[in-house]
Amino acid sequence: YWQVMATFQAPVGEYTGRWQAPTGDHPDRIPTEAQAQALVHKCPPGTPGTIQSVEQKNVTVHAPLLFSLNDLQKEANRRFGLTAQQTLDAAQSLYEQHLTSYPRTDARHLTTDIAATVPDRVRGLGSAGSYQALVSQVPTPANPARLIDDKKVAQAGHHAIIPTGQAPAGTLTAPQTQIYDLIVRRFLSALCPDG
Repeated sequence: YWQVMATFQAPVGEYTGRWQAPTGDHPDRIPTEAQAQALVHKCPPGTPGTIQSVEQKNVTVHAPLLFSLNDLQKEANRRFGLTAQQTLDAAQSLYEQHLTSYPRTDARHLTTDIAATVPDRVRGLGSAGSYQALVSQVPTPANPARLIDDKKVAQAGHHAIIPTGQAPAGTLTAPQTQIYDLIVRRFLSALCPDG
């Protein structure tokens, strides 16, 4: 399918919009390139338009769950273009350097025992200069209650991928740095309240 995007100039600034059909299961999908091109030709750049309605919603954004290996691989590919194997290799290396937990897991939760170590891990990350600002946003004491699920961890065999709280002692490769940063930021954001 095809989609048609347009950049609009408005008094409050520039924004990008996607063409939507008035009805249908997927109103933003155009079945053929010819139909998409026909829409593009109807509204060449500079065509004036009118905003007919504005819809505003208040939504609650829940803090994310922790990374499983699959979720980490997807995010590393989306953000950095790393392959699944490159992500696994970097995560395995971080584990071997005692910077993160065991990476081969399907769990996105922690056990009760591991959750008890969360405050120490957060303090350890706070002592690393690059994460102090993020750590300061985590409530004190950190409350990982919604991240605890002993049953799901037992099914997966190991808890979610989290940092140990130790700062890297040496130089990390670019993929290791990227993966470590993803894991730390997800860990800290998972501890924050819903926004």
